[in-house]
Amino acid sequence: MTGAKLRGNLIVLLLAAAAFLGNYYVVELFFGVDIILGSIFWLMILRGYSAKTGVFLAILASLLTIRLWNHPYGMVVFSLEAVTIALILRWRPQTNLVAAASFFWFLLAPAIVYGTYHRVLDLNALETIMIYLKQSVNGLFNATIASLLLNHTGIIRWFGSLARQQERVSLRETLFTLTIAVILLPALTLTVSNSRARIVEMEEAAWERLSTAASVASHTVVDRYGDLQSVLVQHARYAGDSQSFVNSLAGLLSFRQYLQVEAAAFWDDDGTHMLFRFSENEAIPMNGSAAAVGAVHGWLPIEIPIHNDGSDDASVVFVDESVLLPLNLDAVLPSDLFYSFITADAAAAVDTGTLAHTIPDMGVRMRQWSHSHYLVQHPIPGTPQWYVTVEMPVRPHRDRLYEMYVVNFGIALGLILLSILVAAALSRWMVQPIQVLSAISTDVDEKGRLETTTSWPSSPIRELNQLSENLAGMMQQLQTSFNEAEKARLQYEHLASHDTLTGLRNRRACGELLKEALAAAAAKTDRQRVGVLFFDLDAFKAINDTMGHQVGDQVLQAVAERLVQTLGNRGTLCRYGGDEFAVVVPATGGRRHLQRLAGRVLQAMSKPLQVGNAEFLVTVSIGISMSPKDGRDADILLKKADIAMYEAKTMGKNQAQSFEQSMLPQGAARLFLSTDLAKALKEDQLDLFYQPIMDLRSGKCIALEALVRWRHPDWGLIMPGDFIPFAEENGQIVDVGQWVLRTAAAQMVQWSEQGFSDLQVSVNVARRQLQETGFVRMVQQVLQETGLAPEQLQLEVTESTVMQNQKMVTEVLHRCMELGIATAMDDFGTGHSSLACLRQLPLATLKVDRSFISQIRPHSKDALLIRAAAALGKSLELQITAEGVEHAAQCEVLVELGCDSAQGFFFGKPMPAADVYSWLCSHKSMFIQTPR
Repeated sequence: MTGAKLRGNLIVLLLAAAAFLGNYYVVELFFGVDIILGSIFWLMILRGYSAKTGVFLAILASLLTIRLWNHPYGMVVFSLEAVTIALILRWRPQTNLVAAASFFWFLLAPAIVYGTYHRVLDLNALETIMIYLKQSVNGLFNATIASLLLNHTGIIRWFGSLARQQERVSLRETLFTLTIAVILLPALTLTVSNSRARIVEMEEAAWERLSTAASVASHTVVDRYGDLQSVLVQHARYAGDSQSFVNSLAGLLSFRQYLQVEAAAFWDDDGTHMLFRFSENEAIPMNGSAAAVGAVHGWLPIEIPIHNDGSDDASVVFVDESVLLPLNLDAVLPSDLFYSFITADAAAAVDTGTLAHTIPDMGVRMRQWSHSHYLVQHPIPGTPQWYVTVEMPVRPHRDRLYEMYVVNFGIALGLILLSILVAAALSRWMVQPIQVLSAISTDVDEKGRLETTTSWPSSPIRELNQLSENLAGMMQQLQTSFNEAEKARLQYEHLASHDTLTGLRNRRACGELLKEALAAAAAKTDRQRVGVLFFDLDAFKAINDTMGHQVGDQVLQAVAERLVQTLGNRGTLCRYGGDEFAVVVPATGGRRHLQRLAGRVLQAMSKPLQVGNAEFLVTVSIGISMSPKDGRDADILLKKADIAMYEAKTMGKNQAQSFEQSMLPQGAARLFLSTDLAKALKEDQLDLFYQPIMDLRSGKCIALEALVRWRHPDWGLIMPGDFIPFAEENGQIVDVGQWVLRTAAAQMVQWSEQGFSDLQVSVNVARRQLQETGFVRMVQQVLQETGLAPEQLQLEVTESTVMQNQKMVTEVLHRCMELGIATAMDDFGTGHSSLACLRQLPLATLKVDRSFISQIRPHSKDALLIRAAAALGKSLELQITAEGVEHAAQCEVLVELGCDSAQGFFFGKPMPAADVYSWLCSHKSMFIQTPR
């Protein structure tokens, strides 16, 4: 994955995360109304990256609104918004993002919100209108922010090659978005800040009202509780028995005016409980405590101990948790508040002295808020077990706030609609003339060249009108200049591509014409062939020398006229230079067709030419070449046709010869190959073959030598001996050698992963490579990039390379040895190396040249030399490898002479990499193999 693509994917992931966070952390305004910002980020992905990804992300992020609002209808609205915008952008890709969002929120959203929130969710009209206005303003705000971030911050470029929109934003879109932003952003900011201030003001007023009512209620209860207690105590003190107390208590009907009770429970000294029913005016003996009596009957028991000893000890205990103050307190406390008494245990759930907000669990948040209450709790003085609670419903205040913000949001939407109309008017008044001028000034050179008639716009704006007039004047001047320049250009092009004497195409135009014909032929499926006829006038030099250049020029003109008449439309005639002509035949039927065409030319030129009062017999020699057999390059085809033309002159002139490979001199072949080798690496024409190196005692493969081949498109497979020498001469061997090393190392890693990790790859290194200052660093870099272990690589240098610059080679090989790379001396025995040289070099292997192996016999001189080399190698702790082994008898002698390993056709010919693995597997029993 490229860096740009990775950066684009990272930006998409960050925006996706921001979309989820924006839908999770919301800006709460008031009473179930909040602002969510997640759509800013999925709108940016939808507009700038991918519509499908944006819609998918919008649906996923909208799922969080279910957690927020406890219903799925917000997700439905936002998902439909994403689908609508995506369809609009697909239909008209240049549509402004805010305009697409406006289409949804003004035209489609009202019906969707009405159907989901009012009809399905059963919200009232005020709540539904509030939801629509809030979501519309919120959605347009998010679309505006997304458009500003995409178009005016450069974020679109962060997507890199993944971006859907690479062009700059238009003035129309900029003006449209900024006009809406100027109106919408301050309006929404003011709404958010005002909503928080309104909530604070309302909560402060609620606290003041409720705390005052709670204080009044508690003191009213204390006053009346105190009066009640004194009466009860008096009656308890003088009661002689329970029945007397009950009779006296029945007359205290004022007790029921203070508290809404239906009965009271009492007990005497012996623990007997009695229940007094006020409505029945009777006492009933009961078992259990007074609290239990109240729990069973749902009444408010008042427990009073009855003492016969006349003591004043008495108590009243309130145990019911839902008793309201009597109606006759309405004159003291507001009647729209709810009052109740709670015990200390229940009071612990609410902080005393603070304003509490009780929200019931009713699913939909807006419905929860409509049934919520503000609550204040106040202890009743003198009664530590009891508290008075005052509650105020929030809904009336919420509805008044909704009504106010419906007006605010409605005004905001109206202003947005107005800004759209203003932006359209400004666009027509100011932007449209600029767009017209921009369109007219685009390709102004082409329009001026074509003398296009232009209708220049006029504008009520003075500067724009002046600009239009200035451009009109410039266009007229440009058209005049272009006309003159076009005439000069045509004359120059004609002179540059045509011969001034004959009017034919010149040498440069001939090459370009041939290149175009070859490209057109290569593009055709039937591999159409292109032919070249190369002419040279026989004995024209004699005419020029004897008759003068003026007559010679007339002869050339006459020859050109006759050749044009003869060729017709069968080919394009060019004057190549001097008395040389070339014909490009773009669609030839084959070599015979070219030979017949050459025959027509020879026949036409066999007739004398009339030049003034004189006649001249001018014959021609013709060379023929044809693609792709003779080459696919224009220069090569012309060169080979030229060579064939010289062959025709050698054969007696006045004839045509087709190019044959035998006509190519050795020097020319080297020149062609040197030119083509520069293309070989770029066009992947080089290939590596591998030859196994065998251990003579175990019969196992221990290494593979990498041997380069060149698959030339015209010459076929070229062996290294035919191109490596001139590659060393001109320095191309450095690039070739680096390619060989990198390719062989990567291939060896692949074979190691396939189970042949004990093999070693051997790569030849030329003297020019060793002279490069960065050679060792290059080798180390190749090992790091391919992952090849240093011990799996062996570098081979020839004995002659070592002797030409022993100091330099020794230093480089020592640095390679420090990396863990083995080295070998190739062609040993042909370079006159000394014993001192062998002692100084960090070698691991001596490879005996094949010239000593081909005629080896048990007691021959070659055998003695090999035995001596083996003994020398053993003394220096070197391995001895014999090259060019072709027979089993040679192997037996080499084993007796002390050679360690060998390579040659007897073991295996050099083979392409695709065949090596199968060869190793088919000879698995012969090879060392260490599974991974």
